[in-house]
Amino acid sequence: MEYELQYQSMKAICTTVGGELISLSRNGEREVIWQGDETYWNGRNPNLFPIVCSLKNSKTVIDGTEYTIPKHGFVRRKEFEMVEKTDRSITFLYRDNEETKQHYPFSFSFYVTHTLTEDGFITEYRVENTDTKTMLFGLGGHTAYNCPMKEGDAFTDYEIRFSKTETNPVYQCIPEDLGGLLYEKGIRTEYQNVSNIPLRYDIFDLDALIFSKLNSDTIQLVHKTKGYGVEVKVNGFSSLGIWTPIKKEAPFLCIEPWTIIPDKEDTNGIFADKPNITALPAGETKAFSYTVRLL
Repeated sequence: MEYELQYQSMKAICTTVGGELISLSRNGEREVIWQGDETYWNGRNPNLFPIVCSLKNSKTVIDGTEYTIPKHGFVRRKEFEMVEKTDRSITFLYRDNEETKQHYPFSFSFYVTHTLTEDGFITEYRVENTDTKTMLFGLGGHTAYNCPMKEGDAFTDYEIRFSKTETNPVYQCIPEDLGGLLYEKGIRTEYQNVSNIPLRYDIFDLDALIFSKLNSDTIQLVHKTKGYGVEVKVNGFSSLGIWTPIKKEAPFLCIEPWTIIPDKEDTNGIFADKPNITALPAGETKAFSYTVRLL
């Protein structure tokens, strides 16, 4: 089911499928969110839980038992429950069930709240551990923004700007394996020690750029000379993916705040050992959010 939000000049549409915010516009102007097209990618704004990207061989070991968790987790196409709504805000909920227990042994409540602001929206994730043991998880956003954003613009008219210089390793797949794992020989040194990246489609010929540890708390996708675009401010996220489909020249770009990164080639396969895994004690709740502002 779809729900409409309205606040001042901002309008959004959200859906119970995946708990997504799937449309955003201001004053009836051009749509901000990519609307999905199988020619390029039929996703729009999926929510990723309890992993992002891939596990090695799609498998991991939790408490001595091996589990298979699909790429980007298992909630992104599931039907959420709508539990609270106002004119400008909506909260969706997905709980553990018999199906999730086949992939992931924890009991949980996963809340997604979308709230309109005067110039954009906030997406907040709240994870409640309803189990009797410490819960391990990662999560992430995957918002696709239309790019170019205005008629007459080109993809190459835009750039990514970081609020700080990004000095940590930036990974990309290697030609022998586009499965999403991180390889030391896949480190892209040309994207280290930079604070902006002018866009070209060939940057993504080897899939997403994966910033393993963010220095910045704010990332902008903006027109290089005219300055309009979107700004994403993250709270609680340690990593970032930037993606558009390989060699398709798709008219969108995803800015993806993540709490964890994909498996590395030399992983021991133990879920608790994944970098930046969140360990949430029984009965506790933890929140993460990102704020999108139209520039």
